[in-house]
Amino acid sequence: MKQLFNTRGTTYRTLKLKDLNLDDAQKLSWLCKENMLIKRPVIEYSQDKVLVAFNEEVYKQELL
Repeated sequence: MKQLFNTRGTTYRTLKLKDLNLDDAQKLSWLCKENMLIKRPVIEYSQDKVLVAFNEEVYKQELL
């Protein structure tokens, strides 16, 4: 959940979610309500692998 939940975006700050000290279930609920809280990009490759957020070194290692 930590990798997927965007704590650096304006939506997170605007909603003041840091003050709520959310657990994973609450974060999931917020992700369903506010899709801008999902870190991007989310890349699904292979049958069981997913990359979340941009990291050039990881992209090179995993996708090239």
